[in-house]
Amino acid sequence: MFDFYIGHFDIESIGDAKGNDMADIADMARDRCITPQLLHAVFATSLLNGLALFDLAVFAFFGAMIGDQLFPFTEPMTSLLLAAATFGVGLFARPLGGLLLGAYADRRGRLPALVLSCWLATLGTAMIVLCPTYERIGLAAPLIFVVARLLQGFAVGGEVGVAAAWGIEVAPPSRRGFLLGCQLAGHGLAPILGASLGILLSSALLPAQLFDWGWRLAFAMGLPLIGVAYYLRWKLRARAPFNSIAAQDDQREPVAQTFRHHRAFLLCATMLMGFRTVPHYAIVSLIPQYVGGRSVTGSMGIGLLVPAFAAVLVIVLSPVAGIVIDKLPRRKPLLLVCIGGTAIAGYLLFATVTRSGSAALPLVAIASITALIAFGECAATVLLLEAAPRTERATAYGTSYAIGAGIFGSTAPLAATVLMKSTANPSSVGWYVLVCSLLSAVAAVAVKERRLGR
Repeated sequence: MFDFYIGHFDIESIGDAKGNDMADIADMARDRCITPQLLHAVFATSLLNGLALFDLAVFAFFGAMIGDQLFPFTEPMTSLLLAAATFGVGLFARPLGGLLLGAYADRRGRLPALVLSCWLATLGTAMIVLCPTYERIGLAAPLIFVVARLLQGFAVGGEVGVAAAWGIEVAPPSRRGFLLGCQLAGHGLAPILGASLGILLSSALLPAQLFDWGWRLAFAMGLPLIGVAYYLRWKLRARAPFNSIAAQDDQREPVAQTFRHHRAFLLCATMLMGFRTVPHYAIVSLIPQYVGGRSVTGSMGIGLLVPAFAAVLVIVLSPVAGIVIDKLPRRKPLLLVCIGGTAIAGYLLFATVTRSGSAALPLVAIASITALIAFGECAATVLLLEAAPRTERATAYGTSYAIGAGIFGSTAPLAATVLMKSTANPSSVGWYVLVCSLLSAVAAVAVKERRLGR
């Protein structure tokens, strides 16, 4: 009767009909209650996580313009490739951010590290918006762009581990899955906003305006997201228990402890990123091009439909997955089922894409795979955070997440494209998804499942 997820708990409305001690009832209430303030905090922690995806979506629309202004070579493709490569350097800074900002969070507290990541991301985004062109300042222009991307990558890399550690520690034990699912839902919002903004600016501005300043306006739209996140986190400073999580301890050595005693956890958590990233990136990058351009006589609108469709499913299903996980006694069985289902569905999708006569079958397959990934990612997040030691939780989880995203996520579109081109057989991408999922399944089995108090 009193099983709910959001709202305030009125202890006097329960009574004591079954003879339960009122103190025990109060403890149960605190375990099951999620206040609006806590939801606001979770919303804040999800904003910066999606900022990297927002920037990537914007860059997909305006990459050529950035290349022309910051990397002006005679060959347009060379400028575009250099801009894309420079934009990708942020991925290399993510593991360092996960390591150093995670260690800072484990020593000084979660909220100070979250606020610091907001400032760094804001500075990086502002540098991109205000960066002069190559024509004005020469080689300093691409140099500023590189530094900005490094700052953004460093901030986002540290943000993921710190926000996840904070989320599981501040959440009531029986609502951890739901709150972490709400955090993960923020990952789906950013691509939709980025793609919508790109379309809006392209239709509202003239080509010359887009080239001169329109692309800068697109990146500037990310600044309010950081500001809102910082504002909400700043308000949490005065609120206990939010600010009491991970008390300050300058004597800790989380980096040394993580690599000395938790190498197995780092390896398993990194391998689990294969299931969480490869199927999604392979589908989003290849299926729109293949279905829209070669298999189906359809418009190129399919190239926008598939990522938006997948993003909406992530937003809707991630909190639902968290609710389901909170009802289960263990996380690992659901995770293994999702990994196996994703491996099979991914292989079947790429094996049958050439024989599909319409976009309906691929969209059904994409919906199924996205749902499996949403449930599996939420289960993996809770499983790993509960298994990580609290004193090194932000360092261990953030570092492994960033390394895994770099190894699997950043290489997935390139690896899938190379496989399809070299073999001329889409099913080869399905085998790639299958192998990465198998690695993740081995890692999931090896992780020791446990339930922690905080």
